Amino acid sequence: MIQIAGIAAVCLLLTVLLRKENPTFALLVTVAGAGLLFYTVSKLAGSAFGILGDLKTAAGDTGAYIDLMFKILGISIVTQVVCDVCRDNGASALASQTETAAKILVLSLLLPLFQTVIGIVTGLVK
Repeated sequence: MIQIAGIAAVCLLLTVLLRKENPTFALLVTVAGAGLLFYTVSKLAGSAFGILGDLKTAAGDTGAYIDLMFKILGISIVTQVVCDVCRDNGASALASQTETAAKILVLSLLLPLFQTVIGIVTGLVK
């Protein structure tokens, strides 16, 4: 966690110092910092992804739901980072539209799951 906090602090300091002189470069530092943080966290969380992969293998046919969970998690993380960068640069309308698009995408991924659940419930009721 100290490594993550250090990366965030250095990127914040550089962004604040550069924002007045060169806003474009400050944006690039922000995006690069977000990428570096994501890379660092993904290295640290590698064992958790391995365990989830083992669970997927053990789950057999229902392992597709773990894939769905990973896709939705990825969409959520990417959307959050993009929206934060948009808001930091004064594009709150773009951030809101990005969030809406991500929600629609997640819903479209979940529709087959909803269909399966409704089929199971309907089968139990009959």
